[in-house]
Order: sequence, then structure tokens, then C-alpha cells
Amino acid sequence: MVEALAVAGHVAAGLVLAAGVEKVVWPSVARDALALTRLPAATALTRMLGTAEAGLALVVIVAGGRAVFAALAAAYAVFVVVGARQRRAGRGCGCFSTSTTTVGGLHLGVDAVAAVTAALAAWYAVPGLAAVVGGAPLATVVSLGLVVLGVVLARLALTALPELLAVGARVEAEVTR
Repeated sequence: MVEALAVAGHVAAGLVLAAGVEKVVWPSVARDALALTRLPAATALTRMLGTAEAGLALVVIVAGGRAVFAALAAAYAVFVVVGARQRRAGRGCGCFSTSTTTVGGLHLGVDAVAAVTAALAAWYAVPGLAAVVGGAPLATVVSLGLVVLGVVLARLALTALPELLAVGARVEAEVTR
């Protein structure tokens, strides 16, 4: 059970790592999302937030432990609050550089599940990813593969899936018209 929780917790960290790196490299979408908040919508601030996200995620993945997983859980709780606000405004979250998809229920659900997962990982003091697999080569490869696959699928669920569903709804509306 703890091993599955560890992989899930590291997937949550990996998703934040991907989003943070994208904010640093391509800040415009996140900057535009910040324009709706009380925070200044500046490229420098966007890059600082991305750097903080990426840094937190890297510490979770490398070191793990109660404090950093608790910080990750808190970050995801903030993401839920900000995402709900963006959803009410009909805006995108600014999580990823290439997506302006409006925040939906799936997005808020993924963030909420990630918050709970990170909180449980903090409760169980899940260590860094290398310590979870104990240095066994096959276990390391499988665990890393599962984390990478989880991050890719979660990112697609937050970006491409809502866009695909919207296209499908428009096609269905045209067909039934």
C-alpha cells in the first residue's frame, strides 16, 4: 500500500515539476491567468512561481518526507482554490504553457486527489523515489516508468482531454442540428 502511495505522491510532484518548468520557460499563459487574481501579472512573478513549484517538486522526488509532502499537499490545496476561482470566471488555470483550457470539474478533481495523496504521503513519511524502490534496478525502472506515465496521463487529462471533449460536443451539436 505504501509503495502505491509513494508512486502516486511522486506523480503528483512530477505534475507540479512539469507545470513549474513550463511556467519558467513559457510564462505567457500562466501570466495571463494571474491577471484574474490580485497578484501582479508579471512575467518575472510567473517565472518565480514556476521556479518555486519546480523546486518543491524536485525536493519531494529526491528527498520526500513529512514536511515536503505536507508542503506539496498545501500547494495542491491552493491550486484547488485558485482553480475554482478560475472556473467561476470561465478561465484557464495557467498550469501548463500550451493550454488555455477552461478549468473544469476534472481539473479540480485531479488537484483535490493530488492534495489528499500528498497529505497521505506526508502522514506516512514517504521518502524520496530512490529510497522507495530500495535501489533494485528493475523496481527503479518500473517505478520511474510509472511516475513518468502518470505525469503524462495527468497532464493530458488536464489539457487535451477537456479540449477533445469540447470538440466532440460541438460535433455532436452540429450532427443533431
